[in-house]
Amino acid sequence: MRILILIVFAIFFVGPAMAQVCSTDADCSDGVWCNGREICSPASSGADARGCMRGSLPTCVSSGLTCNEATNQCNAQCDVAMDADGDGSTALACGGDDCDDGDPNRYPGNFEVCDAMGHDEDCNPNTFGNRDNDGDGYVDMFCAFPRAGQ
Repeated sequence: MRILILIVFAIFFVGPAMAQVCSTDADCSDGVWCNGREICSPASSGADARGCMRGSLPTCVSSGLTCNEATNQCNAQCDVAMDADGDGSTALACGGDDCDDGDPNRYPGNFEVCDAMGHDEDCNPNTFGNRDNDGDGYVDMFCAFPRAGQ
């Protein structure tokens, strides 16, 4: 009777466990990217009962980057806030062309306005607004020749 119980135990409990030993890394994956890739290595001493081992963590975990589970990517801080001022232009620090990502009224392609403060709305210091207050068809001298330092 004991032999029969051992055979039944072996068939129902040991057999299925042995059948679940991994054969590919995909068999070990827990579906979470940011905790590292699991690898199938049944012969390794650190493997669990399925033959799976923890692989190395993504480089972002050790390099100070942000781990983005949704995209399976490591992101630099600027990737997280690529457009901090919400003007639709990417910051220079992130490889974009926004000369001032702290000012939503300053970005490439914005309409340049002639103003007393000399605010550069289009990120191009060589352009100026074209105000014509006297209606003579010519740009105001102030706009064409802004004060020094502006």
